[in-house]
Amino acid sequence: MRLLKAFAGCFGAALLLLGAVVSQQLALTAALPAAPINANHVRTSCPPMCRPSISANSTIVPVPGDRAAVALLPWFGDCDPTLTTFSFHISWSESSTTSGTLPFLKQVHELHQYAESATYTIDASYCYSPKEGCEMCSTLSKVITVS
Repeated sequence: MRLLKAFAGCFGAALLLLGAVVSQQLALTAALPAAPINANHVRTSCPPMCRPSISANSTIVPVPGDRAAVALLPWFGDCDPTLTTFSFHISWSESSTTSGTLPFLKQVHELHQYAESATYTIDASYCYSPKEGCEMCSTLSKVITVS
């Protein structure tokens, strides 16, 4: 009987230890970031990523006539100069955006007409976009008043 109790005690301790290990494993797995999801709601893996930088000479300025101009001057940052999939996104702050895909790193110049004079926050991003669901961006933001 004592042998059976000792065996049950050891077996119970082993199960408790195994439960703690499984619990740790689940906690670690749950903490890992998920892969991005593409337009078809399928998880995708990204190739090695980099972030292009935006030059300090880039501008977001008001233009007479209730308009705003954005000039994004990108630099390779930590990206290889031979990469070929970049994109830009400009949020004009009134539910209006301008975006595009670029085959190489190049300047972006965009002009936007507002419906009325007001103060707006403009966010302009330049991104490395090797495939759908995979994107690393640098963003320039500025609050301007157009009239």
